[in-house]
Amino acid sequence: MQIFVTLIAFVVAISVLIIFHELGHYLAAKLCNVKVLRFSIGFGKPLWARKYGQDLTEWTVCLLPLGGFVRMLDEREGDVFPEEAHRAFNRQSVWHRIFIVCAGPFSNLILAILIYTSMFIYGVPGVRPVIGYVAPGSIATKINLVPGDVIYSINGHPILTWQSMAVRLTEAAATGHSINLIVSKNKAKTHIVLNSKLLTTVSLDQNLVKQLGIFPPEPFVPGVLGTVEPGSPAAKAGLVAGDKIMAIEGRAFTNWENLVAVVRSEPNKPVQLVVSHGKQTSYATVTPRLIYVHHQKRGWIGVGPLVDPVQVNALRIIEHDTVLTAFIHGISRTTSMSWFTLEMIGKLIIGHAALSNLSGPLTIADYAGQSARMGLIPYMTFLALVSISLGILNLLPIPLLDGGHLLYYMAEIVKGGPVSEKAQLIGQRIGGVLLICLMIFAFYNDINRLFIS
Repeated sequence: MQIFVTLIAFVVAISVLIIFHELGHYLAAKLCNVKVLRFSIGFGKPLWARKYGQDLTEWTVCLLPLGGFVRMLDEREGDVFPEEAHRAFNRQSVWHRIFIVCAGPFSNLILAILIYTSMFIYGVPGVRPVIGYVAPGSIATKINLVPGDVIYSINGHPILTWQSMAVRLTEAAATGHSINLIVSKNKAKTHIVLNSKLLTTVSLDQNLVKQLGIFPPEPFVPGVLGTVEPGSPAAKAGLVAGDKIMAIEGRAFTNWENLVAVVRSEPNKPVQLVVSHGKQTSYATVTPRLIYVHHQKRGWIGVGPLVDPVQVNALRIIEHDTVLTAFIHGISRTTSMSWFTLEMIGKLIIGHAALSNLSGPLTIADYAGQSARMGLIPYMTFLALVSISLGILNLLPIPLLDGGHLLYYMAEIVKGGPVSEKAQLIGQRIGGVLLICLMIFAFYNDINRLFIS
């Protein structure tokens, strides 16, 4: 079932991103009166094809969904009727060609803005940015953060949720400059300066909030079972909702994390529990089932805790914006994430970030499935982030990418004439080799991350 969800989530995400990207090229071409011959989603053998419009543009869906293209009338690619020569792409001014090429990547950025805007209007659930625990000896202790403090703003950006705090902290750390925190201590605001060099942004997988040493508050969870899944190891052992865990493996129950830690670490190994139900106390032996979470072995017994909804609701907050405010926030979030993506690419190039951050379609598919299972908002957030990455990566000055074509056009503006076909051919070969090497390395990272690590 998980594989099915992952596959559907990946295909939907890739299809939406490709359609928006290619629609950008298509609409820009139509605005410049360039004839579009084919609009293709995917590569390889067409699975579906139809012709529409005055120009009889062929719209196709092909076998391999990892890309797409818009084929325009071009004298360099075939014979063109004299009466249509003025509509050929190669006959357009350099500024029209730049506009058409840029429209694809910028459409992905526009998609991200629309996604973020929709999310902020709909309401983004989160945890209030209240510090519940500070790790001893951590960076947080050095800047005098204590439990109960509320993170009010980071570098002038208001912080409403723990998630937005993590995003802003990551963005601020990537700049390498000092990070200005406004912290509410007993309702009195205090200015704290954090040296960003204390935080490591070498790996995108690292959680900078945890590096800082602060953790959100957690509601008290007694050892009472709130849910027991039918057919689970717990159900087979006779556990039912309302049972209270008194002891685990001979040790008194102190918190829910004790049970989770023992169960996760002991797949296929019987775990002894002392269980109380009403006035009766009994022993139960549960054998955790082996499952894989993020490709790591875990034990699972199929129970959930009984949590006080009042405590949970006190920690939660939902960010709602008006349409205008949401749109402004959408632009701001897209802009900041775009700069962050560029900064990380720069760090990869100069060696200040690990090459293990390069991900291929397997990792993207895995993240698509994970976010889809978490809910609509996480999946939309994933879609926006990948759309931004696709837009920025396509603007890189690498031949075969949109940015490579822009490089030729910039050279044309400087030298006063088109770049020679020979130079373009050499560039395409270099770009092709570079992209193949990057894809091989990305696939290696995917396999190492998903199946080996």
